[in-house]
Amino acid sequence: MVHRWAAFNQVPSNFTAAQAAAAAPAFDLATVKASSSMAPIVTAMRNANPQLRVLVYHNGAFAQKNEGTRFPEAWYARDANGNKIVQTVFGNFLMDVSHPGWVGEVVRQCRAAKATTGAHGCYTDMLMTAPLFDNYASGGKPINPATGRPWTFPDFQRAVEAIADAVRAGVPGPYAANGVARGQRWFAAGGSSSKTLTNHVDAAHAEIWLRDRTLAADQWPTATSWKQDVDMVAEAEAEGRVVMVETKLWETASAALVNRWRAFTLGSFLLGTTGRSTWFLFTPASTYAGMTVAHPWDDVPVGSPLGPYSRQGTSGAYVRGFTSGFVAVNPGGTIVNVSLPAGTWRNLQGQTQSGAVSLAARTASIWVRA
Repeated sequence: MVHRWAAFNQVPSNFTAAQAAAAAPAFDLATVKASSSMAPIVTAMRNANPQLRVLVYHNGAFAQKNEGTRFPEAWYARDANGNKIVQTVFGNFLMDVSHPGWVGEVVRQCRAAKATTGAHGCYTDMLMTAPLFDNYASGGKPINPATGRPWTFPDFQRAVEAIADAVRAGVPGPYAANGVARGQRWFAAGGSSSKTLTNHVDAAHAEIWLRDRTLAADQWPTATSWKQDVDMVAEAEAEGRVVMVETKLWETASAALVNRWRAFTLGSFLLGTTGRSTWFLFTPASTYAGMTVAHPWDDVPVGSPLGPYSRQGTSGAYVRGFTSGFVAVNPGGTIVNVSLPAGTWRNLQGQTQSGAVSLAARTASIWVRA
């Protein structure tokens, strides 16, 4: 039911081919950084798991923080005052995503990174409309050279999708890009939906599924936004779209809170997936171990879904039955009671339960038949 992927972008300099070979069998998809040092890592991963697909990272909308003068001046995005636009966290320079020169450079970078690492294909970061949001980057809104006015969300979306088309046409192999974000962006109205990116790539990354990495560890999604995220997974699979969901818990958190988030994330994913086209990743830290170590809960043997998820009565819990499992998620702020199907069940913690059980606020529980 759970197709796992991993981001090997954060591996330390002393990461070995043997470690890569040991990690590879747990995953179906992996991303790696564009470095010649990754070539033996990629080879080891591919040999250890021939089914694994490896994609190499590059950026589709930003030049790096040390590349503020590397490219022709016309390639850089500008605000209304003619200033270059710098991302506030990483210091990267926003580029004019519609400039043919920059589009060609993105294709060149993908081709070069793929050759250097031996990856199957490319993963292009930042094919999204985030640069249009307030406080995402310094200065004012980026100006669309075609109109002389700030980019609209639909026009910017079309521009980054044109980059995706160019990469897909110019470099053979599987291709993924970061740009779906989460359900709120997926279901956005007025031509601003991120969903259309999936028409231009083989897989689209939803990097802030269920939570933004900048939130406190004890901040939870509202029931409304949570449901949009689950519905995004369900709709993507129903329509044959491939999405790589990721939930980041990069803030300091106790082991108990990490496990609560892990179960909540996995349970929410299981409500939406059919095991066909969506990829799952929960990262409890921005370290190698946090992003690439598989967890046994991901292999919980629930079997196949018996139908779509639903709300159980008026309790506020959302449930889904499987051939050998049962999942319940409580996205609300109060304790709810959940009725288990007939029989005896065992949860992720190894406890056996039957009948009605209490589910704390903002928690999930996954059971298999005891």
